[in-house]
Amino acid sequence: LAFTPDHSSYFVTCQKSNEVRMMQTSNDSLLAVFPVGDYPQEPMVSVTGDYVFVSCLEDTTKNNVGHGSVAIINYKTQSLVKILHTGFQPHGLVIDEEKALVYVAHRNITQGGPAPHHSSVCAGKNGYITAIDMNSLELTAFKSETFVDPFSMAIRYH
Repeated sequence: LAFTPDHSSYFVTCQKSNEVRMMQTSNDSLLAVFPVGDYPQEPMVSVTGDYVFVSCLEDTTKNNVGHGSVAIINYKTQSLVKILHTGFQPHGLVIDEEKALVYVAHRNITQGGPAPHHSSVCAGKNGYITAIDMNSLELTAFKSETFVDPFSMAIRYH
């Protein structure tokens, strides 16, 4: 669940139907339905832009390069802008409004994902983080390996 900056509407991910629903806060009425990739998880709304980003953990329908995508929805025009492959099994999202980047944590927990560069003392493969440029809505060159099964992230401003 994620609210628009003015709290007039909110977004709900529907994992069974692979869609995101935009609801009006005042009366919980349905404003829009967006078909997205398989198993949508985490909606994250930008406070400086017009977008909501939704990780789709198991999406194989919108790309030919493996599990996972991020759906990008313009909440002001109520339109699905694009579905972007960011890596294997994206889950947690965090928006750095100052740098205009969306960081994506990739769980990488099932077979078929990329082999980690470093081994871990924990069972399983290491996950990693990628970033989306909010100005171009494209994946940046940033990629950083992290611990096993990264589920979410946060940014702390000073």
